[in-house]
Amino acid sequence: AGAVVWLLHPALIAVFTRDAAVVQLVMTALPMICLLFPLDAAASIFDGSLLAAKQSNYLSAVQIAGSVVQYGVMWWLVAAGNVTTFTVWAALKIVPVFRLIGGVLRTYFSPHSAYSLAT
Repeated sequence: AGAVVWLLHPALIAVFTRDAAVVQLVMTALPMICLLFPLDAAASIFDGSLLAAKQSNYLSAVQIAGSVVQYGVMWWLVAAGNVTTFTVWAALKIVPVFRLIGGVLRTYFSPHSAYSLAT
């Protein structure tokens, strides 16, 4: 999906704007967003597996922890004067990283996994 968006990005961006300044802002973050599509997809898959296993409390805790870190990073970016299109989008990827790591840990390495082969 990321490759498709990247290949079609001129046409996709043109649907929304032709303003060169806006296009430049989009292009500062779009490569990273496209490269991280698989991260978002994997995080969503593990979210679904945790929800199917009725482990929404765990998923909520992971998302809250990720959000706390994400907002801490955003606060730091503002305080340091480092707010750019790229840094904001990079900070927004913190929660999916937490979701993916949390999902992998719970599914494959936790004794509380609903998918454990142990009986």
